[in-house]
Amino acid sequence: KLVSSQRIDDSITILTIQASEEATSQYKPCQHVMVKVPEISRLSHPFSINRGNHEMQIVFRETGHFTKTFASLLCSERLPEIYLDGYNGSSRRVDNALRHDVILVIAAGIGITAYLSFLDTLITLESAKNKELVLHWVCRESPLIQFIQREYLNKLLAKACRLHMTIHRTSDPNNNCSVTANSDMRHYDSQNTQGEPFTPSRFNVLRSLHGFGRMGALLTYGVIIGLASSVSLYGYWN
Repeated sequence: KLVSSQRIDDSITILTIQASEEATSQYKPCQHVMVKVPEISRLSHPFSINRGNHEMQIVFRETGHFTKTFASLLCSERLPEIYLDGYNGSSRRVDNALRHDVILVIAAGIGITAYLSFLDTLITLESAKNKELVLHWVCRESPLIQFIQREYLNKLLAKACRLHMTIHRTSDPNNNCSVTANSDMRHYDSQNTQGEPFTPSRFNVLRSLHGFGRMGALLTYGVIIGLASSVSLYGYWN
């Protein structure tokens, strides 16, 4: 059951869903659900999800056709049919983390959502009381920082004194975000403009090729096809 949906800026949407006790108890930190909205697409899309008190929350960025249309429908008067399938992903992330004395989490932007329940679970475990927990979060959206800090991070710091957080804000420092007085959380502003804008790479030979990087992808594709063909022919003749 959909409880609420809200947008905290032009590209970030929060979806809160009522869940049964059975559903919340089966969830393991860092797992995700597959969301299907038939009105938009026949395909299911993965979303990180976090557990609350009889509620599950999805925080996502609007980046492509599906997420932009999904967010638009959630904010309209006519809500679409939404199907959730899960949970997916490893159920042993916490167990694996407990094998180490220092647990370091590095997240960027909306990627922080995958680790919120993970950190919350760790600080409540008796077996993790002697572990050092460190979080570094790099993010440019001040509204997202404010929301995550208010709804999640401040509550985590209130539960554990051994949790150290650092937020690296890479947006315009004139867009001030709230800075907590807790000594275990620090904010850094960065205006480093070195390098090139990030572009997700896709191994697709149908795209226009330019530069050595594209040619390298084409050559790699050719080598893979050639090896696969050779193995197939060898198996056929022998």
